[in-house]
Amino acid sequence: MDVVAVLPRLRMLLFPVGAAYLWRDGRELTLIDTGTADRAREIENALGDGELRRIGITHGHEDHAGSAAEL
Repeated sequence: MDVVAVLPRLRMLLFPVGAAYLWRDGRELTLIDTGTADRAREIENALGDGELRRIGITHGHEDHAGSAAEL
């Protein structure tokens, strides 16, 4: 997974298939989409010292919602 700084508080998490976005508001993090079912550990590592408070899913395709249950 590659992490791309889009804005100071916004990161794009690029997977081999699909992407997710991580928004930081202080220590609170919002994740938009979760990638495929095998990406939860990578996403957790990308959280750093933040606390994941919200997950938004744009739609139900596997590459957008696959790791939602595990996270």
